[in-house]
Amino acid sequence: MLVTNGGIHGLYLVFQALLDPGDEVILPNPQWPAAAGNILAARGVPVGCPLHEDRGWRFDLDQLESLITPKTRAIYINSPQNPTGGVLTRADVEHLAAIVRERKLWLVSDEAYEHVLFDDAEHVSPASRPGMYERTIPVYTMSKSFAATGLRLGYLAVKDERVRERLKKALFYTTSNVSSIVQFGAIGALEGSPACIAAFRDELQARRDLFYRGVAEAGGGVLTGAPPRGAFYAFLRIDPAWRSPDADAPASVSWAMAQHLITRGRIGCVPGADFGSAGEGYLRFCFARDRRELGGALESLQRTLSGMA
Repeated sequence: MLVTNGGIHGLYLVFQALLDPGDEVILPNPQWPAAAGNILAARGVPVGCPLHEDRGWRFDLDQLESLITPKTRAIYINSPQNPTGGVLTRADVEHLAAIVRERKLWLVSDEAYEHVLFDDAEHVSPASRPGMYERTIPVYTMSKSFAATGLRLGYLAVKDERVRERLKKALFYTTSNVSSIVQFGAIGALEGSPACIAAFRDELQARRDLFYRGVAEAGGGVLTGAPPRGAFYAFLRIDPAWRSPDADAPASVSWAMAQHLITRGRIGCVPGADFGSAGEGYLRFCFARDRRELGGALESLQRTLSGMA
């Protein structure tokens, strides 16, 4: 195991260790921007594979396999996923594992939201499947399950000795070490009762349900989408018929709607276009806020979308 300054630093180290210039990495589209950014930082080439909303924001794995070329070095996955909240099924993971083994690729598995699951969703780590620990680098963080975002502590596991040595060198040459105080805090969290994680998950599900009920009541069909099965984001589709009332609105629909909600309703959100080409036409909201704040935001959303704000 290697301890890192957060999950983003973990991904930076992984791609620095794995990639030569020009190596390709297949990753989701929409995607968390730091994934593609860290691939580019290692002079690799990110290759987006669409996530399909009608599949619960999951891959068509035959489509993913068709993107593999002689330059493909790795596949990056993030399940539960930011920004969509999609969760790969056990069958997805088994299929993906078979592709990785057959094509002799690396699988970088970003498991930041491993405990943030709703309804009947389950998290299956690819490294747990037969023959996959040798080809999988799972990346974890204390930020989500333990709400320790600002403390910046992550960790990853890798069995291959050569890659592990490269990772250790990349760690030393970037940050030298990770704060010992933060590491002791993480030990306390990991050795403590897991009850806090279950309570956190239950509260997030209640906030998710509150948010989606409010959107259904307030949106008038302008913003729609199914509740996510994991993570704590709502990735909502913007009605294609919607037009911004602002004369200087951006050409991008997702940017125009984000600007409209922020300026007219003081509602913070992220335009889907920030998450890749497949994100255009969507907005990402975070519902990991207290219920009172969510209620106020939903009231503001209703006023803004009805033209009252």
